[in-house]
Amino acid sequence: MKSFIWLLSTILISGLLFGFNLKNEDPNKDKLLLEIISYVLDRGHFDPKEINDSFSENVYMDYLENLDGQHRFFLQSDINSFESFKYKIDDEIKNAELRFFDLTYSKITERMAQVALFYNDILSTPFDFSKKEEITLDFDQAPYASSMTELKKIWRKRFKLNALESFISKKEDESKRA
Repeated sequence: MKSFIWLLSTILISGLLFGFNLKNEDPNKDKLLLEIISYVLDRGHFDPKEINDSFSENVYMDYLENLDGQHRFFLQSDINSFESFKYKIDDEIKNAELRFFDLTYSKITERMAQVALFYNDILSTPFDFSKKEEITLDFDQAPYASSMTELKKIWRKRFKLNALESFISKKEDESKRA
């Protein structure tokens, strides 16, 4: 019976997720979704999760990792503004609130638009491959950019690395055909 409830809850949540709207056009639907998720985690899950500060911290860390784990969009100031929610996500779930998710969604949308604006500027100038530069690809250790100027420099290095990787790949393909 418990597996049936879990299956039914999973199907219901999956259906609701397709209707989950981050723009809050129907906040009642979002609240219902959070109430169902809370119920399933609390009672219907095969290994019920206690929704507490520890749960909040895990959700917070996993969510930010999935949202911007490569530190491509958020600035350190954004992360600092999210920090106050680290141990409050459990309270938001219990109260069917979406402040943290609304904040992160609006900020990632804003940052993505800002990053898109400097693509053309970066790509309009040829890369200088004779210049030695470093880029950190260990994103767990890499700090978030402190400013948009720094973020733009990181994106330029990523584009340069991508161009170099494409060049090397094409050269390797040519040497295999020869």
